[in-house]
Amino acid sequence: AEAKIASQPKSLGLNWIEMGPDNVGGRTRTITIDPSDPSGNTLWAGGVTGGLWKSLDGANTWENVAGFNENLIVSSIAFTGNGHLYVATGPSFDGGGGTGGSGSIGAGLFRSDDNGGTFTLVIGPSIDWNEGSDWAFINKIAADPLNSEGLWAGGNAGFKHYTETGGFTVPTGISATANCRAVEVSADGQVVVAGISSNQAFISIDGGNTFAQASQGSTTGRLPNTGVDRMEFAVSPDDHNYIYALQPNGGRTNGVFVSQNAGQGDTWQRIWPPGFGTGLVRQRDRGASRHQFAGSVGRRCVLVEDHP
Repeated sequence: AEAKIASQPKSLGLNWIEMGPDNVGGRTRTITIDPSDPSGNTLWAGGVTGGLWKSLDGANTWENVAGFNENLIVSSIAFTGNGHLYVATGPSFDGGGGTGGSGSIGAGLFRSDDNGGTFTLVIGPSIDWNEGSDWAFINKIAADPLNSEGLWAGGNAGFKHYTETGGFTVPTGISATANCRAVEVSADGQVVVAGISSNQAFISIDGGNTFAQASQGSTTGRLPNTGVDRMEFAVSPDDHNYIYALQPNGGRTNGVFVSQNAGQGDTWQRIWPPGFGTGLVRQRDRGASRHQFAGSVGRRCVLVEDHP
């Protein structure tokens, strides 16, 4: 009897109607202030499983952006100097799929020329919902302050520079296929930092024309490259010579490091956890245990910023 039941068709010809929820943004991965609003009350946010959202009242209320429905897995948002809005999808830190997986595969990079009314695909994976395709994961995008239509993008297709008229190019000094997991650009555009794989940092001090790997290793003054699950960076908006690096390793961390020389030479020093603050940079101590930094989500839910 069981064999007979198992062999019968499972479909009953039912027509399903989506009932929701339609007001849940999911874990927020990116948030951006709209530069076209001088009041600063217009914000854009992206949820890893909730799509693109917009607030017009300083984050008191939010509405889902109806014009963006190509993919709910938003990883990064950026406005270029010409006012165009870019939305990247597919953070690689959340996994590609499989049984029990989160299935955070993106659909590429999108652009809106009408402030979020409509979006067009800039570039996307050659095979939809395939984690092995280029551009299935885009971890970070950042506007290029030196080019009003320029954008830096990092993901499983590598680290690239994009312009609306010239397309994508590979910067000098970085492998064209290297998996890029972090991107930061200084306010003046002269310093660009790319996190390659899980433990490599590449830095440009000439506006992105050339890149070189940061001084890394276990000796004093170098940025560690072992026991690192991921790196996040921040560049001071006041002085681009100050570069910060946060190194999680699962739920643990190697700490926060800073270079006061734009990452050039053996100039890195650890300023957090406590006991490592020296020189001109104040030690940061928020009381967190080094061994219980972020629990089981330390690889995914981390961010470092410089307070002006």
